[in-house]
Order: sequence, then structure tokens, then C-alpha cells
Amino acid sequence: MANFHDTVMGSRFFNHQLPQVISMGTTLSDRICDLTKAIQVSNELRMAADKKYMLISVCDREILTETFPNIEAAQAVMHEELATQGRVPAEEIVGVEADCGDWGFGPYCAYANDGCNHADFDWLIVEL
Repeated sequence: MANFHDTVMGSRFFNHQLPQVISMGTTLSDRICDLTKAIQVSNELRMAADKKYMLISVCDREILTETFPNIEAAQAVMHEELATQGRVPAEEIVGVEADCGDWGFGPYCAYANDGCNHADFDWLIVEL
């Protein structure tokens, strides 16, 4: 795993955000408070950068998995597969969730009954 300061997000933080936060304080106690806040932000960014997601795709009894660097990428593939494998028109896969009886989706899951070759499909996104 790469060090946080070697990532794009870490570089932005240490080269742009941290100096701005530290320069805002005028007294030593203000600077210490600002540095504490900066460390908290750094930790939050690091935790967000370390998150990965797995899309689990199930077609009848066949199970496939694929990992993604962020939730948006996993959702995009899930929606694409719902459209192609589940035979759902892509223009109907909009919004945060939908449930039409034969198919449906939410932020972390989707399903399609009687899709291609009369197979049933299920998708689930999990955080690793």
C-alpha cells in the first residue's frame, strides 16, 4: 500500500490544504488547534482513499466478483450490467433507486428477473 503523501489526495493535502490551514492561525495555540484539525482531515482523507468496493454479480448459480477503487465505479458497472444482462432500458436506470417488480436497484444492490436467457440476476456492492 502506498504512503498517503505519495497519493494524489495526499499530495493535494500536504501541498495545498495543510499550509493554508496552518497559516490561518496567528498565535501558537491557534496554530496547534489548526494543526490538530489538519491531522483529523488528513486521517479522514486517508480512510476515504483506502476504501475499496467489491461488486458481487450472481447469475442463477454463477458468482463473479470485481473490485473497484470507489463506490461510483462499482455502481456504474452494476447499472451497465443491469441494462445489458437484465434487459432493462438504460434510460430507466436513473435516480437513487427503483423497483418495478421484474427489476430494481438501490445504491448498493440490484436485481433482474427473467433477464438474458431467462436467467435471474442479482448484484451487491460491499465495502472492503
